[in-house]
Amino acid sequence: WTLHELNLLLPASSAIRYNLVNLPFPPRNTSEYVSEVNPLGTVPFLSLPDGSGMTESCAAPLYLAGSHPTFPSLTITPSSPCFPSFLNWNFHADATLTFPLALHLRYNKFEPARNLGEVGDDYVTWYFARLRLVNKALEDGREFLCENKFSVADINVGYALMLGKSLGLGEGFKPQVQDYLQRLEGREGLIAAIEESEEADRREGIRSN
Repeated sequence: WTLHELNLLLPASSAIRYNLVNLPFPPRNTSEYVSEVNPLGTVPFLSLPDGSGMTESCAAPLYLAGSHPTFPSLTITPSSPCFPSFLNWNFHADATLTFPLALHLRYNKFEPARNLGEVGDDYVTWYFARLRLVNKALEDGREFLCENKFSVADINVGYALMLGKSLGLGEGFKPQVQDYLQRLEGREGLIAAIEESEEADRREGIRSN
């Protein structure tokens, strides 16, 4: 998503070139490629030209946007009063919002034989409780989270909301959060990213669940 948003802002001659590799989940059980490039065996993984890589899904968009300046920028400058909030949203997205959903997925979908579905359900309750920060921030009618402009913070928080919606939790979102998510889902960059991912799934013979 971040790459598509950046390429919409960059001149065609400066477009970021990359190769998207989609893998069945969990990738560490189905592909030697993952363990070769990423000892954790996790996705997403951003492989960099110098041979290094990034394993954290919210850090990679920050790196990409910071490394490819655009106008308008997808980041917030350190001199901005919104910079602390910008950083907080990016860390909050993964550490606080997607974390309980990952556990819900594990116990209710990927490992149902362990009979820990009630634990997974508890993490759904946790997820909604942790959405209070997003609920409060959007009460003032702002279009986006920081400086009222689209940024990486919206990409990272937006993903946590889209994941929740994909698990059937969207109806529990507050009206202002539903409106915010609808704005994000209508972005050209996100639509293009989803289309590219679906095409990669078809090309690799991966069935989406």
